[in-house]
Amino acid sequence: MYILLITLIFILSVRSFAAFLNPALNSDNAIHILMAYDLRLPQDFYYWGQDRLGSLVPIIGHFLLKITSVSPVIAVSFAQYLLLLIGFLAFASLLKSNLLKVILALAWFLPLVPFTELVMNSQPYGPQMAFIGIAIVLASRFENSPSIQGFKRQLFIALITISLFISIWLSDFSLVTALLFGGIVVGSIYQRGKKNVALQGLKRFGLTAGDAINVALTSAIGIAFIAYAKENAANTPSRYSTFNSFSEVQEIVAKLLSSVLRTITFKNTFFLTAPRRVLFLGIHAILVVVLIATIAYVIHRLRKHKSLTVSKWCYLFLLNAIASLILLPLSKWVYINGANLRYFTVSYISLWLAVLFFADGLKGANSKLMSLLLVLVALASSLSLPPRTYALNAPQPKIQELQEFQALGKAGFIGGYWSSYILCTVNPAQLNCTPFDEATNQSPCLPNPEQQKKVGRVRCRRCTKRVFESETIYLVKEKWLDEFPEEIQQFRHCLVKAGDAKKVGDYTIAPYRDRTKGLATEPAISGTRN
Repeated sequence: MYILLITLIFILSVRSFAAFLNPALNSDNAIHILMAYDLRLPQDFYYWGQDRLGSLVPIIGHFLLKITSVSPVIAVSFAQYLLLLIGFLAFASLLKSNLLKVILALAWFLPLVPFTELVMNSQPYGPQMAFIGIAIVLASRFENSPSIQGFKRQLFIALITISLFISIWLSDFSLVTALLFGGIVVGSIYQRGKKNVALQGLKRFGLTAGDAINVALTSAIGIAFIAYAKENAANTPSRYSTFNSFSEVQEIVAKLLSSVLRTITFKNTFFLTAPRRVLFLGIHAILVVVLIATIAYVIHRLRKHKSLTVSKWCYLFLLNAIASLILLPLSKWVYINGANLRYFTVSYISLWLAVLFFADGLKGANSKLMSLLLVLVALASSLSLPPRTYALNAPQPKIQELQEFQALGKAGFIGGYWSSYILCTVNPAQLNCTPFDEATNQSPCLPNPEQQKKVGRVRCRRCTKRVFESETIYLVKEKWLDEFPEEIQQFRHCLVKAGDAKKVGDYTIAPYRDRTKGLATEPAISGTRN
């Protein structure tokens, strides 16, 4: 029964959020698809235009394209959900209660609506946490199996370290998680070892000299790889690594608290457009308050009877959530992007894991009470998702809507910054896309287009070059372009209108020819992926 429920939850998640079925495919999803088709290493160890967020999903997707005949969008969908499934199985294997495993499936595969990027092909939150889960499973197996010695012991230690470094490559924040992991694991072993006065030095920490050398060498390789990947990646805006002023931190905290207050009082800004979402977000918030009060009561009661036992993994994820809630408001990048709640996805799943590990250690009436509350919270959380998640008739996938573009032949498209790449996801082998040149987006063209002093920043400069090598270039009418001019300056090229505008799917496009021969200078590259 539990396996059936988890399978159903997994299927609902795939149907709603897998890139090849998602009706709301966005630019970040598109980057995965295009990178999987045209992967260039070492420059693509990180996503186009930045030196952060490791591109593991496109790398796996690229490998699948080499050995199968599936399309790029299916390849990255499979890669994403493969990693999500591995992560879920890793964490679920640490829970004794089958009911708590179902609750984890709801929180993991059908997350609260602001944190759906945990499962989508956009930010690598899911894969990042999956490798933390792998490291924890390996550490638990290692710790609970004293018979693991010799080569097998060193293999376990190396795999744990490698898993942590893969997670760090996927997200710089995982460095915090890895340090907490190391501190808690070593601290736990030390607490047991100090009872034996005969143990000295590293042995008191459960380590041998060989173990220490293994960790040091594997860590050195991990650090070297990440340094190599960053060295070969595109430059990223300095704003990403800068900190907020005190007033900006206050502004972020105030915004988060205001969001919580509006949600709990059912006054969320989605009230008019999505009342159902507001209802379940409010119910979820109230249930979370009740859950926190219940946890406090249970802890007080168990401490009073000196029967409180808490898993070290509960402490790990609680500290991880606290660390993220402290550090993220300090980030200038979070402030610039309006303190979007998606940046707190790691906080969300860390808190869920902390509570689940806590509940798994309870017994009797306390266990039943906690399980009931967690079921209600998880259901309210998952029901906050759009109605299409549970509808019998799924909406048409975005990738299906884009099929008409294939009839245009080998075409290049210049469109809005956040939507241009989406058009090419249907067939990256045939179509090329780039955002418009925001530096010199003017009409008519300059007398000598090649003397344009500055060009716009784009994520993928080789993509821009291929657009101008296409048989036909189309401009896409969006916010950046109200009307189709007779000619327009773009990336040191002069484009001249070559036909009437037409409607293709939901887009209005017009053909242009390149009056300028060659691309004098490649466009600058930007690290603006959020």
